Amino acid sequence: MKILLICGAGASTSLVVKKMNDFIVTTNEQHQIEAIGIHLLDEKIPFYDVFLIGPQIKYALKEIQNKCSPKPVAAIPPRLYAMADGAGVLKLAKELYNEGQE
Repeated sequence: MKILLICGAGASTSLVVKKMNDFIVTTNEQHQIEAIGIHLLDEKIPFYDVFLIGPQIKYALKEIQNKCSPKPVAAIPPRLYAMADGAGVLKLAKELYNEGQE
């Protein structure tokens, strides 16, 4: 699965991506995860399966959902984001991906 995390500039989500990748190593799963700033979203849409946005740009959720449709998009819950909970954010991405496959 290819997962794209989006925030204002891509910097704050980089820590979440690192924690997600650290967790993936323990599970032997294969995922591609990247963090970007919202200004780069349009060029990345074709290459990703799931889009997660940082809480600081939750205001753009509907716009991003419209751009990425029919691919799944959700805001990362503030608690998961603040704790850089890689396992929790990966679980959210998997749930969204699986819902989109139904």
